[in-house]
Amino acid sequence: MPHHLREETERDRAKAKVEEFALKAATLKAAGEDRKADRAKERMGEWRAKVDAAVSAIAPGKVTRIPAGRTTKGGALFIGALVQVLKASRDASMPAEWQGGILAFVIDEAVPNTREYAGAREFIR
Repeated sequence: MPHHLREETERDRAKAKVEEFALKAATLKAAGEDRKADRAKERMGEWRAKVDAAVSAIAPGKVTRIPAGRTTKGGALFIGALVQVLKASRDASMPAEWQGGILAFVIDEAVPNTREYAGAREFIR
């Protein structure tokens, strides 16, 4: 399903802010405004922590997928929901509805046959 990851967006925004505050700190330091430069460095550190948080969420796959565009097919949305709830292995100790198992579903032909839904096809495979 065409989508983007919230964490990637947050990471990219935070990286831009880190660069912005680094430039501001250097400019203020050169102008002799040490207190303001120190504050800019503090803000840069705060944004760097946000970059690290986003990266550490992306690495293990703890991401939030946000559908892209306004024309996402219902079948693709359903597949996107499945990605969030399916488990890779079966756990017999869980209640029946959470143990895992086999899933079968029917989708319209647009999902398996269009370029925009290559990710959905890969997930189905």
